[in-house]
Amino acid sequence: MMRFRNLAILIFICTLGIIFSGLFWLLNTNNGARWALAQVPHLSAKKISGTLMDGLKISELNWSSRSSRFTAQNLQWVLHPSHLLWGELDVVDLKIINGQLYLPKSSSKPNNLNLAWPAVPLWSRFISIHVGPTTIEKLQVWQGQKNAFRLRSGTLKNISWNHGNIHINELLSDLSTGQLKFSAQVQMEKRSLTTTGDWIESSPAHTSLRWSAAWHGLSDNTFGGPIKLLFNQKNSLSSISSLIRIAPHQILLNSMELKNPSLSTTTTGFWKIDLPENSAGDFTIYGKLNNIVVKDIPKSVPAGPLSFKLHLHGNFNHYIGAFAMNGSPGFGGIQGNIEGSSTGLQYDYTGNMLGAKLLPAKLKIDWQPLMNVQGELRLRGLQNQRFFFYCSRPVVL
Repeated sequence: MMRFRNLAILIFICTLGIIFSGLFWLLNTNNGARWALAQVPHLSAKKISGTLMDGLKISELNWSSRSSRFTAQNLQWVLHPSHLLWGELDVVDLKIINGQLYLPKSSSKPNNLNLAWPAVPLWSRFISIHVGPTTIEKLQVWQGQKNAFRLRSGTLKNISWNHGNIHINELLSDLSTGQLKFSAQVQMEKRSLTTTGDWIESSPAHTSLRWSAAWHGLSDNTFGGPIKLLFNQKNSLSSISSLIRIAPHQILLNSMELKNPSLSTTTTGFWKIDLPENSAGDFTIYGKLNNIVVKDIPKSVPAGPLSFKLHLHGNFNHYIGAFAMNGSPGFGGIQGNIEGSSTGLQYDYTGNMLGAKLLPAKLKIDWQPLMNVQGELRLRGLQNQRFFFYCSRPVVL
């Protein structure tokens, strides 16, 4: 009995020794790192230096699957393997230099449209992943033969998945079309999203967009909250704020307020977008803007507060609807029907304007292949004295 106990202890000690020796070889030697990477299917590299414990640097990385492929001139990171003992994957100092991501060409089949808050599997709430800081120099994403995304450089302080919570801390990126700064916090179980960000366009005008949102669950299948957008172009600042409500197939914008330097008061509005089950279906858009008071209109023009109403139904290839604009009784209004496609639209309208009757007329706008606007204005009953009086008044632009 004593000999059996001693033999069992000896076997246990030898087993532990083999395990710890294997872990030491895997984490602290370059051969161990090479063996670990060799277990990743379809992964190859020209040169692998470093260890899993102290950090890896991979040159000429190439990974592929059935439909995607990723290459990088250099890829390096430092892993904290001890954190794996309590269920955390912690990667720091991640660097990607000259990366290329090839994705399959977008499918022509309709895509499902569902804005419901995503559900996460139960097991994901028991793990934690931390990556950062991260540096990327030159990254291109291809979709088929089309260059869909080009990143010149980017940094990220930290991105983490912490037992069902997502934290993105200061993503800074320099794209071919502009600069982006972005941070966000998401609590999946509470259906909560808080985000702020800035976008600066690469243009002489330095057009910029700043946004902030704080959303939460509203009911079993809806979420939303306040959202604010600040648009700056040539030192002219405009803002849009609203309460948004998102359902699986509907977006509501309530209590909308629009402020612009060309408006003397705050414009209010409401928008509703009904989405189809998939991208091949028909959508419905209904919206209105009220209390539109434009500055620098001559006092002799009885415009008053303007209001707009828009209703559209269809898809991107063909849609129909109606548009109406109304002012004070002395100014009048127009209303008519819209029919359009992905390349342009036609507006058939009529109404009353400045005491005259607008006879049925057409306005055609094409934006593909080139921008082109054609239209006609047919009036009946406009008094010449009133017409010349309105047109002779000075307008300050």
